[in-house]
Amino acid sequence: MEWKPDIVVFDSITVFGQVFGEVHLRAFLHSIIGRLVNALNMLVFLIDEIPYDGEGIGFGIEEFVADGVIVLEMEKYGEIIRCYMRIPKMRNRPLERYSYKYVITEKGIEVFTTPSLEFVEEKIRERIRTNVPSFDDLLEGDLYEGSITLVAGPAGSGKTILALNIASNISKADRKVLYIAFEETVAGLRDTKERLGLDGEFRILSLVPEAKTPVEYYVMMKSLVERENVELLIIDSLSAMQAHMSKGEFIKAVRYLQLLAKERALTVLLTYTSEDGEKVATTGFSTLVDNLVFLSYHMPKNAEESLERRVLVLKARHSENDPTLRRFTIGSGGIEIE
Repeated sequence: MEWKPDIVVFDSITVFGQVFGEVHLRAFLHSIIGRLVNALNMLVFLIDEIPYDGEGIGFGIEEFVADGVIVLEMEKYGEIIRCYMRIPKMRNRPLERYSYKYVITEKGIEVFTTPSLEFVEEKIRERIRTNVPSFDDLLEGDLYEGSITLVAGPAGSGKTILALNIASNISKADRKVLYIAFEETVAGLRDTKERLGLDGEFRILSLVPEAKTPVEYYVMMKSLVERENVELLIIDSLSAMQAHMSKGEFIKAVRYLQLLAKERALTVLLTYTSEDGEKVATTGFSTLVDNLVFLSYHMPKNAEESLERRVLVLKARHSENDPTLRRFTIGSGGIEIE
């Protein structure tokens, strides 16, 4: 044999078995093992097919002659297809996990496991001023690199406007900002930005929240952050993602964001819709964020009274935050806190 490949792929042996039967398939597999693998020291991949609703692999003999078995599975959750890689057998090699999630990207298959985040002592990184009047003072030291800030509040409380205000101000300081929206269109956000007189330039990306799994969102965001050298990532809103995930998946999605923030020294700002500040502060994912800001409003009861908006910093890690409930207004230039 003049040309000796290092890897040989048979795609697929299911067709061979269907045409020639189980007996000939068994002989074929033993011939592959005996001649190619053992004699010629080649790496051989056998592609087999599992019918829908089927439980076994091929004809039931393939997994016994192979040294390793990798099973690719799909699961439908609402409108999303989740992909899993199961490894029931890998001879002479210990396996840390039995199952992994994977996504198919332009780079091929990317296998991903839930990160195990260890809460070790963190380095205090560079501070980033938002330049929103009095907001930096409430946090007692601005946002810092690698931190996650959650801005929560009921619908109409000003979460998106605060996020746009911060994105605009930070982009004017020559920092790269990526704004990912799940509930607003790009045109709608740009219109709001212009009406408020916010002139900072940054990229806005509008996505459909039910379109991807937590792993796929993580891979996509990580790719964008690395490719565009993003320094501030804004996700508006996290609750739109939560509506299309189980509770466990949602916590996992926030953990992925935490991992990305710490690895890249990336500043992350999240918005979240909630009527109750105390409820947000006691949720499982609130422990994963560094700063927790709650916006609220008081509805007027009498004629000629105005809507009263309020802001409260519930948590600011590494800072002595101001716990005072402050009023704020929305007008030309964005948000102004009294």
